[in-house]
Amino acid sequence: MKKTVKLVMLGTLALSGLQAADLILEPAAGTQGQLQLRLAAEQETTAGLQFDLEYDDSLVKVEVLPGTAAVLAEKTVQSASPSPGRLRILVIGFNQNVITNGVVALVRVSPIGETRSSPSTKVRLAGAAATDRSGADLELVARGLEQIVRAVEHRNN
Repeated sequence: MKKTVKLVMLGTLALSGLQAADLILEPAAGTQGQLQLRLAAEQETTAGLQFDLEYDDSLVKVEVLPGTAAVLAEKTVQSASPSPGRLRILVIGFNQNVITNGVVALVRVSPIGETRSSPSTKVRLAGAAATDRSGADLELVARGLEQIVRAVEHRNN
């Protein structure tokens, strides 16, 4: 009887769909004023992401662009500001394509206004969530929760 109970419990865990993945906020290599969000998962099952970035909106503005992994999965990056100093980002698509491991978003940090200075500020990752192809929640661990970045002017490319 105990063996049967253990097998049922293992089967329930396997069917729950939870797979561990990491969303990592880190400096973008070789650039100033830019961070990247990188997805790293043992099994590539993530089809959608949501996360917030918190920052000092009196010093800087934040722009989020799709990273290579999002583009390859035909996902778009949508953002809105639910409150001052907080940007909510969705990496989504009208498809069930899986986002492979790699950079899902680039974060550009620019100074506000006509200032000639390049202020440094903290950018914090919060409220990260992920879904699989069917829309079920996935276990997502946020890493590199806070980065200090120097804001610079970015050319629109």
